[in-house]
Amino acid sequence: MILKGNFILNRNSLVNLLFLSWLFTIPFGSKIFHFSIGFATLYPSLIIGFLLLLCTIKNILSLTRIEKLVGLFLIIFLILTIIFSFNVGGRKEALFDLHSIILFNLYYFNLTLTKYTLKQVDFLRIFNKGLFFFTLIILIFGILESLFGVHLVGEYTYKLSQGLATVNYTPLFIYDNPNDYLVYSIGISCITFILNNNLFQNKLLLFSVIVLNLFFAHEAMSRFAILVLMVLLFIFLWSNYFKFITFKYFIILLIPIVLLFVSNTIYLGPIITTQLSTVKTSLRKNDVIKNKENKPNIVLKNKLDSYTVRKNLVLNGIQLYKSSPIFGVGPGQFRYQLGHYKTKYPIDKNNSPHNYFIEMISQFGVIGFCIFTIPFFLFILKTIKSRWNLLFSILVFLYYLEGLMPSAFLYLDINWLLFSVIILCYSEDFLSFKSIRNVRFS
Repeated sequence: MILKGNFILNRNSLVNLLFLSWLFTIPFGSKIFHFSIGFATLYPSLIIGFLLLLCTIKNILSLTRIEKLVGLFLIIFLILTIIFSFNVGGRKEALFDLHSIILFNLYYFNLTLTKYTLKQVDFLRIFNKGLFFFTLIILIFGILESLFGVHLVGEYTYKLSQGLATVNYTPLFIYDNPNDYLVYSIGISCITFILNNNLFQNKLLLFSVIVLNLFFAHEAMSRFAILVLMVLLFIFLWSNYFKFITFKYFIILLIPIVLLFVSNTIYLGPIITTQLSTVKTSLRKNDVIKNKENKPNIVLKNKLDSYTVRKNLVLNGIQLYKSSPIFGVGPGQFRYQLGHYKTKYPIDKNNSPHNYFIEMISQFGVIGFCIFTIPFFLFILKTIKSRWNLLFSILVFLYYLEGLMPSAFLYLDINWLLFSVIILCYSEDFLSFKSIRNVRFS
């Protein structure tokens, strides 16, 4: 019995070490100590992640019914992606999505299985350490890059050097894209504060992080990020200082504002650049440019504004979905088919979906729709079973609205992490969720 007890202790100590090491290496991805083995690139977080999975896989039967069901969906998602990856055009794009979906599964099963391997208290303690480290790293880099304009060399810095990009002081970290950085910064900050009661109760620190991210979003001129952060700031002020404003009063206040914006032309700009010039764009109801002759998509001489590009990306995604509504057109095919001008609507060389819903249903059909709707379904189910929960709602809100910020959803591991955290927080036996259950609007 002693030997058995020692074995259990050693095994759990190993899982502790692997879990913490995995969390501490996730922020750096493949940017440190990576090496190629021909068909794949290996790096610390990937290796440690698979070792952690091997140590915890025996607890697969301990998962709750919902966790098993979600895991089954993800495995089916992976199997179908593998099958279709070798039967579509654009093998490079397909394998890129396949790599993302493999790691999506890895993140989900590592978090859920580790939860049952360790004690709840130990799991939450280690998870919070990793999250806090991630948040600290990304915010420190953001502050340094915003103050000094120093970045890691990449595609964005090349554009800066060539005058193709003009925002010198926007944070990038290792993500080489201002919007991707903001998705990580906002997402990991929210997860960290929501799962750590001590941090969540520190109102000054919470307010400061929201304002800091607003500053980063302003530097990057990211309207979607500013929208997300303004909603989070409003929720913070409402839940802490404006409790006298009821939900009904808020809706009454919101409706005329929404009607005002949707019923009028909106001027977006000017966007100030470092070259003493301005870009002025307007958003109109009927400014979608269609190729009425149904000819191959072409790049227009006059550059399209961002709203028109995003709208045309959605229309192209709907076109792809209609061509294969059950299984979708296959992994990586959104980028491949738009990149080869096989869709009707001009997109100005921008062939990434920029929309999580369109990305999933156009490429993966029914299974993509199921993966997309799981958090919303759990939100409805949780609300019906018990009262509406503020923090769980914020996680679901982030999951969907942040899916509109980057060029694509599947390739960012913060989205895999956020998806997994939503499933964990739904579970009745998840300790941290019990500790935040009573935080609600009055």
